[in-house]
Amino acid sequence: MRKRDVLLWVTILSFVAVGLRNFEEGLSSDAPFYSTVARNIVKSGDWLRMSTSVPGFEPYYVEHPHLGYWVLAAVFKVLPIADWSARIPGHLFYILFLWIYFLWIQKKFSEKTAFWSVILLWSFYRFSNFFSNVYLDPGCLFLGFSSILLFEISIEEAKRSFAFLGGMALALSAMYKGLTVVGFLPVFLVPLVFIRRSAIEKLSCSLIFVVGFILPLLAYLGIVLNSSVPDFFDIYWEHQMTNRFAKAWSFLGLLDPPFWKELLFDSYGFLLILPAAFGLAIRKKQYLIPLAFFTSFLVMYAVTYRKGTQYWLMLLPWIALFGADLILSKIPWAVSSAKKASVTLAIAIVFVAQWLPVRVHGLKAPEERDALQKYSDSPVMVLITDQYEMNFLGASRIAWYTEREIEYIKSPRTFIPTKTGRRLFYYLDTLGTEELSVQGFCFKKKFSKSELWGDCGSPKL
Repeated sequence: MRKRDVLLWVTILSFVAVGLRNFEEGLSSDAPFYSTVARNIVKSGDWLRMSTSVPGFEPYYVEHPHLGYWVLAAVFKVLPIADWSARIPGHLFYILFLWIYFLWIQKKFSEKTAFWSVILLWSFYRFSNFFSNVYLDPGCLFLGFSSILLFEISIEEAKRSFAFLGGMALALSAMYKGLTVVGFLPVFLVPLVFIRRSAIEKLSCSLIFVVGFILPLLAYLGIVLNSSVPDFFDIYWEHQMTNRFAKAWSFLGLLDPPFWKELLFDSYGFLLILPAAFGLAIRKKQYLIPLAFFTSFLVMYAVTYRKGTQYWLMLLPWIALFGADLILSKIPWAVSSAKKASVTLAIAIVFVAQWLPVRVHGLKAPEERDALQKYSDSPVMVLITDQYEMNFLGASRIAWYTEREIEYIKSPRTFIPTKTGRRLFYYLDTLGTEELSVQGFCFKKKFSKSELWGDCGSPKL
């Protein structure tokens, strides 16, 4: 297939995988948190100082680099700030990744293997789900994979400009999700070791690649050091050491049954074909990059006991490729007619889905949203919970959907004094009515899992 035909085809497929009922409200898990950070960038006008609107990230947010939030904030500068617009970067990365994924497989394997790889990956719910939400991993995956392909081309075809572009792509991937790029590094050894080029050619491409990698990072570093957050990287590395490196690591994670059980389920059983792929790598050199990619991220996530959710994004494309090459490509069905069938199916699903009473996207907005917005003329609310640890994801959903800043998360048994001239909100995850009544707060409205309390002189709902 020609490049533009592939792009059109994967775009049509994306209408189902990530674009279905896109104007439906709902973001899952981390998505409201990331979206709130991007919205605050737009509101403040400060593109370096990131704010979460929830406690626990003082003096400002430093858990990830800026690029992913800049991309989302740029969308919010052009389009209305809403769930559907927040999903747009993920949609674009989905299309772009499938495009280069198909073209690379078509070049290294066959058009038929490329077709079935995309179809199988398209069918993996776990893969498409995180592209239809708001996450940093899709951008990291696309840029990291692009970097590997550009570096491979630079050595194969002696195109040094591609080495420079590959280095830049890896730098942008690092600016998207920081140390996740460590998982890409072993993959670069494959073209260096197995492509037949002189050592001088490989060294030249490698040095140019490193220059392309360093320059964007130096520019990024200079911008941050001369911004309102000059200590960003000091705090960032401190948090990385505390939250990632200081936690338990063990190669026993590679033997963890729940890890393999979940990956087997999410890959529809195609994970079982991996041993055959490793065995064939001796004579099928085109298997080496996918196997290196899969193995590197598999080890990185398994030894740190990270499984499921967005972590599978780095693993499922290669399971799909091996399943397509070793099994599905044997189906006696011409690619041209199979492509037409897939397009027809995608269009039919999009049409039918508009008439079915089903939800596609994540969690609904909090049921308390309308009451909180109606009740308040203040940009700040107090969230009270008696949970042992702060539920910042739950708080972020409230912050995103009510456009309020969460000031405290405390136990209802802890007195929270009101501040003169500001009406406060008391939102409760679990009930603590006796403590609040004793402290002089009045009940306003009950919801399925929470209650809204406030100053006794404030209006009822």
